[in-house]
Amino acid sequence: MQTVEASDGNSFLRRFSVDDRSIVSHLFHQWAKKKAFQDPKRLLNKVGFVIDERLRVKNKHKNILRALKSCLGCCEAHHYAEYVLRWEQIPADKRAHLMREKQEHFLKLRIENSMGSAVATPKQIAFLRSLGCTMDPTSRLHASRLIEQYKSL
Repeated sequence: MQTVEASDGNSFLRRFSVDDRSIVSHLFHQWAKKKAFQDPKRLLNKVGFVIDERLRVKNKHKNILRALKSCLGCCEAHHYAEYVLRWEQIPADKRAHLMREKQEHFLKLRIENSMGSAVATPKQIAFLRSLGCTMDPTSRLHASRLIEQYKSL
């Protein structure tokens, strides 16, 4: 998938809270798999129809469904529908591979985020000293990168 395609999808999904994005995404992907809704406009119309049906009978997720319904006519929604349709056209094994890559990327970001805010361990500092580093690392992430740097010298 190209970054342009991903950004089209992301910009629309960013309108919703992180918790609500899966509901929005699931609704689009569920209907994009059906042959009858392979056109972005038809997919958007179907999603709108499904939202109306769910609002009539369900109490769960009414706020997110109303919010989604109100922005189905925007340009970003159309781009998102195109993105979802392109995604569903990718063979399942390739999609699984792309999802694994995406998950690995976000896992790495989470690890780096937590390491960036944690203090370097005494073990890391001792190892850096044994490698000849005199600099005091500012975080676990910084220490980890310094270790990689000094080991490659």
